[in-house]
Amino acid sequence: MVKRFGYFPLSLLALCQSVSCMGEAAPVFPVGLGPVMDNTANYPEATDRYEYPEEVNIVTGTASLPWVHGRGYVHGSIERVWEAMREPEVLVDRRNVDEWAVEYDIDDTYSHSFRIHNIAHEAIDVEFYLEWRQDVIDGSPAAPGIVASRSSLSESTLFLTTVEVSTTLIAIDDSTTAIEIVQVVDAISTDELVLRTAVGDWFDDMTAWIAGEEMVAF
Repeated sequence: MVKRFGYFPLSLLALCQSVSCMGEAAPVFPVGLGPVMDNTANYPEATDRYEYPEEVNIVTGTASLPWVHGRGYVHGSIERVWEAMREPEVLVDRRNVDEWAVEYDIDDTYSHSFRIHNIAHEAIDVEFYLEWRQDVIDGSPAAPGIVASRSSLSESTLFLTTVEVSTTLIAIDDSTTAIEIVQVVDAISTDELVLRTAVGDWFDDMTAWIAGEEMVAF
């Protein structure tokens, strides 16, 4: 399956201090699904209209490699948000990737796993593969409370040597989900602005897809 347009994500203490643990023990992440690093972003503050506004707060830095942290809320059930997290058109970086193909069920250790072959038409074609693994870490597949996802390069390329992404979905109520994302990227053309833009695009695509709206064309 190849399409022509698409984007591609905590600290356990932060999870407990925010919305997930409610006084209970921190969740245990299965091997391969743990956070890339501590998430330093704050959740959006409540407004007069919304206790959980549909926004994402983003912070960036470059301590060794460029990184981006984000925390936000989506107005959708965790089941619906998890659907979006398995939709290649939401995950692929449509601003920079022209084509992609998907291979599903690459790792039966997890509930969902897939590999996305990304192609960008530059002066020369740039190709890379991102592998995604996702599973419930609290609740059940039918009624998840927390869902964890990790993504990484299948192998380094000349232009892209490191991509590590962790995303955590946390159910707040039947129509609200908290999202925590951490990305670390080492690429020839990546800096803090690029990563901030990528996470903003991903969040916009996510919320548009959940709402049944058209995603922005690049």
